[in-house]
Amino acid sequence: MRNNDPFAPWNNIMRRGDPFAPHNDPMHRDDPFKPWNNPMGSEKDLTESERKAYGLRPNRKTDYDEEE
Repeated sequence: MRNNDPFAPWNNIMRRGDPFAPHNDPMHRDDPFKPWNNPMGSEKDLTESERKAYGLRPNRKTDYDEEE
């Protein structure tokens, strides 16, 4: 099952065929826990290294976020 969100970075036309993009990594391509294979997955589910690979801003955590 794939995530076909047209605004997701893994569905970006420029990154779809990129061999270095996280969604094309042979180790994670078919991983059901990755957001590109989860119909409800989103950018916020990406790891920091995956966010960096897609050129997204890192997730900023604050002290307030850790308390919740």
